[in-house]
Amino acid sequence: MFTLFRNINKTTPKNPAKIHKSEMRGKMETDIFKCLSVFNFGNNYDESRKPFGALKVFNEETLSAGESVTMTIRENTDILLLPLLGSIDYMDTLGNQGIINTEEIRIFSAQKNMAFDLVNPYEGEPINYLQIWISNKREDFAPFSFQHKFDFSTRNQLMPLYESSFASCRMGIYGRRNEGNYTMADKQNGLFAFVISGTFEFDGRILEHRDSVSTWKINRVSFRALSENAVILLIEVPSF
Repeated sequence: MFTLFRNINKTTPKNPAKIHKSEMRGKMETDIFKCLSVFNFGNNYDESRKPFGALKVFNEETLSAGESVTMTIRENTDILLLPLLGSIDYMDTLGNQGIINTEEIRIFSAQKNMAFDLVNPYEGEPINYLQIWISNKREDFAPFSFQHKFDFSTRNQLMPLYESSFASCRMGIYGRRNEGNYTMADKQNGLFAFVISGTFEFDGRILEHRDSVSTWKINRVSFRALSENAVILLIEVPSF
């Protein structure tokens, strides 16, 4: 693998950035629940894992068969739930509930002190998913909840998953050597990229499976898939 990377004609990194290697994520694990967090979460704290602007939580979580976990929100927050393996049974204290399947995403705005449950509906298999929290400081904050499907038959381009007046999220699946780019909606914002699968060269930096990068002071970034069926997720957020 190292020989492969030496032979890659990398471009020079263009923008200031911080790489978050997958093995450096915070880890919280019980008999039924495993949480790998890019940023500080729960009682797991490290100076190097401070939130990236409005992006407060970016977790990869695994929940054992038939088990559930409850989350409580401490500030007004937009939350994204994205299944990677299996489906999630979701319910919250506002009465919203439903099953989130793969190739679907649930997005909801959680008011301070709201709680929600995530349940593994399977009898014999774990589920794996991403849980993302984006701080919502809008004065006209109002709770909402919706769910929509996306289609991985659309290749080599970014698909919009979430869009608000201050943040956005896009995802794409790319064939080997295919390139993509992203132009910032607001040049004052920061951009976070996470490799769900495969390997990418992102703005001159190599990102492998489950690696991520935070970058700022940018107008536009380019990236290139270095493996087949590589999947990348981009989140633009205010950098306060």
